Amino acid sequence: MMKTCKILLTFLLVLVSSVCDLYAQINFVTSQITADNCWNVLKFDANNYFLMTRTTVKIASSANGPYTSTNWPLGIVRDNTSAARNFGKQGNRLLVGAQDNGVYISNNLGQAYTHTFSNGFGTQVWFIMETNDGGCLMSNNGFLRGIYKVTTNSNSWSQKLSSNAEFWDACKTNSGHIYTVASSANHIGGVYKSTNHGETWSLIRQTSYQDNPTAIFSMNDSVYYVTHSKKLFSAHVNSSNFTLISDLSNILGGPSDLLVEEGGKMFIASYGSGNTAGVFGSVNYGITWSRINIPGATEVIQINRINGDLYVTSNVGLFRLTEPNISIPRPKGGG
Repeated sequence: MMKTCKILLTFLLVLVSSVCDLYAQINFVTSQITADNCWNVLKFDANNYFLMTRTTVKIASSANGPYTSTNWPLGIVRDNTSAARNFGKQGNRLLVGAQDNGVYISNNLGQAYTHTFSNGFGTQVWFIMETNDGGCLMSNNGFLRGIYKVTTNSNSWSQKLSSNAEFWDACKTNSGHIYTVASSANHIGGVYKSTNHGETWSLIRQTSYQDNPTAIFSMNDSVYYVTHSKKLFSAHVNSSNFTLISDLSNILGGPSDLLVEEGGKMFIASYGSGNTAGVFGSVNYGITWSRINIPGATEVIQINRINGDLYVTSNVGLFRLTEPNISIPRPKGGG
């Protein structure tokens, strides 16, 4: 009996290992949706999806398009750019960063926009994030660098955090706590945490230069960040002790976004040339990685999970990555 149990257990372990290896080796099915040079894509609600390009903001009834332009009011500012560099939602409001021109807010799905937060030349909005108290956070770079907050139905922003470094990214935990990362080539950076919806912040990990973080993500009770030096770290949400998970310096160009999911799935968007650009994925908690090619892209900017698929923005378009269905083989005999 004991011998039979050991044989069955060995069979199951081999089967699970084989299925995992099979999954890791299968490529995503890649479909190009638009040819826009685009920053990000947003699921606003079940019937409305927004695409932020460098020149305008577009809307569609499906994440797969077709996307048509909203009444984005700002023309090209410089460098063939108008909208920059991120957008988000706050309740029923769409908030859009603009090149050198602060944040525009729409209450009617882009039919009209209101200009808020005048910043100035050389500035962009790095992230926009809704908070659990109905407010919304925004990171502005340049001479007004810092994190700002707007309350429900308000158009007035108040500064909550400042630094010599830029706040590149932010994430929110299941409990509503918020993490942000500060990064600069010339200044000290690090990881900051807020437990009161972005009203006050604590520096929980100090970093510098190439070890400064570029992107951060929270999944369940852990938080993860990736650095300019292409290293991936993680920590428990109740801890400030970060542990190195992966060193991807030999495969990544420059990490621009991070997505972590259940079951050990991790994705990093990367810009660069040749095989250093694309989406790099792991299905075993960062032990091994494989590259997903985004055809023609040298700047892979954001990656989002929307309605079961991955959507990737880049300098050559919006792409959908579809995971193939995998059939787990059943042992023959025995019913």
